[in-house]
Amino acid sequence: MREHDAILENSTRRLLRSQVIVPLVDASRLLPGTDGPRSPALARYDATLAATFDLVGRFVASERNRKARTLHPLFVLTKLDECPPATLADLTAPPGPPARWPEEARRSFGARILERYLPETMLFLAPSGRGAHLAIEPPLWYFSRLELMEDRGARRIARRSRAPVGGWEPEYPFEEYRSLIERLVWLAQRLPPPAEG
Repeated sequence: MREHDAILENSTRRLLRSQVIVPLVDASRLLPGTDGPRSPALARYDATLAATFDLVGRFVASERNRKARTLHPLFVLTKLDECPPATLADLTAPPGPPARWPEEARRSFGARILERYLPETMLFLAPSGRGAHLAIEPPLWYFSRLELMEDRGARRIARRSRAPVGGWEPEYPFEEYRSLIERLVWLAQRLPPPAEG
């Protein structure tokens, strides 16, 4: 696809010219230890993610009539509640829930994840890792997790009542999703319309 984009359909070209990329990183796969090898699955994901950034970056940079040639990476770290405590300690995660972390603490924590677990992706996102025709905004990080509670000696998902309808639903960190959606709205109002293919 990188070498022969002429064979792509117009709808695929429009998709590849998207300026916003939302990678999902499974926190449960971030195993502790700085010297041990990364899991093969995580290494494959890193290579695929870096190649995806490269591919989309080439399409965005090739738009001759587009003034804004910028990628906006919005990383979502999923299953933060399943991330090994030793990993959080190794990465010097800030105390408390991520919703209370200052923006700079979020970015620093995300940068450490890239450096340790996604080095190929980090290399592409670094200023020296791309051509002059493409700019990349500093990655923003969001954190998905479930609220857990102790129940008879076991950890279980905290449940929220849905009265008066009945039943229950999990306790998700609503503030994280709202922040992500608000950022997507902010970007949607500022990005140029896609060029006709």
